[in-house]
Amino acid sequence: MARVAKMRAPAAVAVALLLAVLTLLPNGVQADLLDGAGLELPALSEVSSGWMHSCGLGQDGKVYCWGNNATGNLGDGTAANARPLAKRVDGMDAPAIQVSSGADHSCALTTNGDAWCWGGNLSGQLGVNSDTLVLRRQPGKVVDGYRGIALPRFVQISAGGSHSCALAENGVPWCWGANDVGQLGSTPPSAILPDDGGDARPVWTSQMGTATKIIAGAAHTCAINTVSELWCWGDNGAGQLGVNSKQEAWSPVRVHATGGFPDGGVATVALGTTHTCASTRNGNAYCWGDNSYGRIGSTSPTSDTAQGPDSLVPQKVRPYPGSRAETGIGGNANMRFADLMGVSAGLDHSCAWTRTGVGWCWGRAAYGHLGDGTVSASQPKPRFQVVEYTLQFVDTGAIQHISAGYNHTCSLNANGRAHCWGHNGFGQVGDGTFVFHHRPAKVLQLDAPV
Repeated sequence: MARVAKMRAPAAVAVALLLAVLTLLPNGVQADLLDGAGLELPALSEVSSGWMHSCGLGQDGKVYCWGNNATGNLGDGTAANARPLAKRVDGMDAPAIQVSSGADHSCALTTNGDAWCWGGNLSGQLGVNSDTLVLRRQPGKVVDGYRGIALPRFVQISAGGSHSCALAENGVPWCWGANDVGQLGSTPPSAILPDDGGDARPVWTSQMGTATKIIAGAAHTCAINTVSELWCWGDNGAGQLGVNSKQEAWSPVRVHATGGFPDGGVATVALGTTHTCASTRNGNAYCWGDNSYGRIGSTSPTSDTAQGPDSLVPQKVRPYPGSRAETGIGGNANMRFADLMGVSAGLDHSCAWTRTGVGWCWGRAAYGHLGDGTVSASQPKPRFQVVEYTLQFVDTGAIQHISAGYNHTCSLNANGRAHCWGHNGFGQVGDGTFVFHHRPAKVLQLDAPV
């Protein structure tokens, strides 16, 4: 142990001196110097964009977070308001197998099947059986359940706006935190839940049958069951539940689609603030809810460029006629918006990625968070994609996953390297600067190499 300490000390000093010097240099120069300083983040298996922070899961089970830390949502135990470099999150008693970034909190799932959360807790979203604990700057294990029921072993977790959810190994979803619009979807019903707007202890729901996936959004929640049906509950002010109404739901309701979802049923689902997207098993994307800035990727029937109205039911995402997304890049039909692997939804933009490693984003581009090098009010349909416009600047490589945050976006490539772009006022891009990025930038780490 002493030998390791001696090896790390010079490296730590060098990094501290480098960071001190960087504060005197322009942001672009900072990023270039840091990129060559041996601070590359270890290979990740997952990346998750929150509202103004991001987290990643290392292939070795370690969790890293970067960006806004006002509520302790980076989990590093410090009171720093923001950190533009990734730092390891310590304190969990087993390696992590998943991480999820919410609005002002984060959660992780360990190999023991336990859920751990940290950050803001005003609505009980940390699941520590208290909403008087305003924030937690280090991970805390989610404890107890409704009326003290022991928690099951979890296999998946998702952090939302002011609530969190996890999926038990028997397929039953559990949620905790805010419940002002029914986002916990609790069963059995409790007088506590509607009255005080939430519960700091996990509650469960099972109306949709056995679930295989659960995702928490800003104030609504969705789950996919074993027969590929999609069920949602909670806030529905913009039609984001996809049930052909704007009435909030306090228990799960099946998402409307003619004859059920086409294309073999739902494979993945992504929840933004006021819109929802899903990919089907046959590789198509559907979105619904708030269509401000074209975030649901559909248009009015009378125009190829109009933004189109909000939708209360799923609409198929369609590229511009004759665009690269429809015809393929450089005549390559494999590099077009088709055969999708998954989708992601942020505040006012959406993204998807294909089996061929191509990423596409659409919606608002005011902070460059579409990643195509442009800054504009909107890009109503998936006209541009990340890879074509960025390989000449940053080698993102084939994209395996995209996570859309509040006003920034992150991706993970086949080699486990994370890149982020968009709003960076809190360092949520993770390249060591606070400059906004219109193209992907490599995420770097604060931890000094050994």
